[in-house]
Amino acid sequence: NAVFIGYLKGGTIKNLTLEQLSVANTGTNTGGLVGYTTGSTIEFCRVESGAVNGTTNVGGLVGYQYSGKIVACSNGANVNGSYYLGGIEGRSNSGYIIGCYNTGTIQKLTSEWSSGGICGYSIYTQTKGCYNTASGGNYAIVGDSRTVSSYYFASNYWSSSHSAAM
Repeated sequence: NAVFIGYLKGGTIKNLTLEQLSVANTGTNTGGLVGYTTGSTIEFCRVESGAVNGTTNVGGLVGYQYSGKIVACSNGANVNGSYYLGGIEGRSNSGYIIGCYNTGTIQKLTSEWSSGGICGYSIYTQTKGCYNTASGGNYAIVGDSRTVSSYYFASNYWSSSHSAAM
């Protein structure tokens, strides 16, 4: 993990703003704020500018979230990597992403549909009330998901075209 906080278990981060990030990692779970989090809550946090570079599970805020909440957060940093890239988080399992938005560019290095404006890869994560206006990409809300239903995705918006959109 290469980030501000490498591992967060059961904690809460609130009202934090990061500017002009320069995060680089050759491993997995890279985020501007947290690399890997489980059972935690992140609220009202912002990454305003900079770049987050990694390989797999790369997010503007969080690299990998398991069973946690990200609420009312935003990302403006550019996110670069190979697999599972997202403006808010790279990969999420059994969590919540509520009322978040991304304006940072998502630059995927492979041709797979593994990148999203909010989350790159989602498994049983509720993603609601989010939006993405990133330019230079094909990125809707979630790039790839094991769960496609209105229970998991509702009231989201994206401004770019994406044929595999969620």
